[in-house]
Amino acid sequence: MKKFVVFGNPIAHSRSPEIHRMFAQQFGEQLSYERQLSTESDFAKDVGALQQEGFIGCNVTLPFKELAFQLADEVSQRARIAGAANTLSLFRDKIVADNTDGQGLVGDLQLSVDLAAKHVLLLGAGGAARGCIYPLLQAGVEKISIWNRTREKVASLANELCAYGNVVAVSNLELAATKANIVVNSTSSSVNGSVPDIAPEVFGDAELVYDMFYQQSKTSFLEFAEKQNNEALLKDGLGMLVGQAAESYRIWHGQQPDINSVVDVLRKS
Repeated sequence: MKKFVVFGNPIAHSRSPEIHRMFAQQFGEQLSYERQLSTESDFAKDVGALQQEGFIGCNVTLPFKELAFQLADEVSQRARIAGAANTLSLFRDKIVADNTDGQGLVGDLQLSVDLAAKHVLLLGAGGAARGCIYPLLQAGVEKISIWNRTREKVASLANELCAYGNVVAVSNLELAATKANIVVNSTSSSVNGSVPDIAPEVFGDAELVYDMFYQQSKTSFLEFAEKQNNEALLKDGLGMLVGQAAESYRIWHGQQPDINSVVDVLRKS
């Protein structure tokens, strides 16, 4: 039986084992997929032990994504641009890293809108945002505007990634006039029920508003967006979570699982 784990700290909340088992059921397959708690000092040793034991791969969540990238012998283009990895493929003589977070977002967005020639406003300039910029551009997005509380951080990120497409940093003063088709919140604001300190006008032209955070009820960010534009489609990050897992599954198994049926099950649980 093929064996996998997901690393994190904390990790008890992870739904990855449940998701990957549902994927396997779609193809009549069986697999072993468990959660594994680690520390930053033990992470490399723990991955090496799995490699020696014949594990096929592992997913990686916070706070180990940068360490996973550094540990790899080979990295994909999207992992290299993100500077982080959430998917490791383990071979006897090497470790190959990829980052499927951005593809998870893109796939979920494409279920609702055509991304071709769209203008995306990305709120936040951390690892979650960084991992999505290149996949969005590859999917046909015409322009990505990035806003962050720290002006220096967002300017640095835009300057680094503008080589791959039209990526610009926007200030607080410029936000109201952004006129983006899609607004994506990659900040952690919804975790504690707050919203980013942004002008309400940013939602005026949006056809889709997306929060990478997800919960059973509507997130604080989506509630705020709805008050500004009640015609925009609202989506949280559950589809992104399942989508990034599906891309990891495809890398490891060579099969593309159905995302929607898994999202439906998780919504009800």
